[in-house]
Amino acid sequence: MRIISKNNLCINRPYINLKKLPRKSSLRVGEITEVGFKSTYIINQHTQNLSINKNYILQFSEGIEKITLDTELLNELLLVEINYSSRNSNKSSKFKVYLVLDNIKYSLPFSFFQDIYDNCMNILARELDGKEELTYIKECFNNLENDEISIDIKLNLERLQEFKDKVNYKRNIYYFVINNIAATTSKYDINTNPKEILISDTLKVLRYNCSTRLYIILEPINKAIKIKLNETDIICNLSEIDFPTVSIYTDYGLGKLLDVKNNVIPNTNTLSLFANILDLGLEVL
Repeated sequence: MRIISKNNLCINRPYINLKKLPRKSSLRVGEITEVGFKSTYIINQHTQNLSINKNYILQFSEGIEKITLDTELLNELLLVEINYSSRNSNKSSKFKVYLVLDNIKYSLPFSFFQDIYDNCMNILARELDGKEELTYIKECFNNLENDEISIDIKLNLERLQEFKDKVNYKRNIYYFVINNIAATTSKYDINTNPKEILISDTLKVLRYNCSTRLYIILEPINKAIKIKLNETDIICNLSEIDFPTVSIYTDYGLGKLLDVKNNVIPNTNTLSLFANILDLGLEVL
């Protein structure tokens, strides 16, 4: 099995989906019921077997058994989430692989990491040989399909226009921008993590103002100057050569909020933010 690290998570890809994990993680222990089967397996990619760690607490919540452990114990390990529903067709089943690095859970898309999925399935088949749950795991694995989404610029622009109409309506009423944008962002360019950035006529940095609860444009002293970035700063690239992009700065990479060429269209959670951006005079939509 090839070892997945932060260096090869985004090779030939513009971004990756990730989720920051809490200090403690709870993982579901599999149980076969009339509804189906759900479970999470921990795989050590270095030893290529199921990870065995006794430093966890077994808990029951509403009849569901979970193990709770320190998230740091999952570092560099793979999580395989299985969800098989007996109520619907096998199209609703899920076999999903994630990598945990430094308390961050990265989603590994099947289309780019098929070899990892194959190896995880082989490990589960070997380690769970003879157990009933393996039947459900195989059903989920056999249902895997290419999850690479083709880019349709025309469709993206149509979706963006619908969003822009909602933003224009939002601008007709008084609003506040609530600083929760980072929590609603899931797609990140982890290869781009600048500590400072050169602002110009076509690249603007917005910073959240706690007193007004709005974003403001950081004004340069000169025509172009480097700005030291803070967590949740918004970066608007207004290049005339390409479609504008909007990103949020985080410690683990630039979070994508708008990138038409890479299938990132804003959602309802960012209506107020984009209304604020337009009111600041930045035509990003």
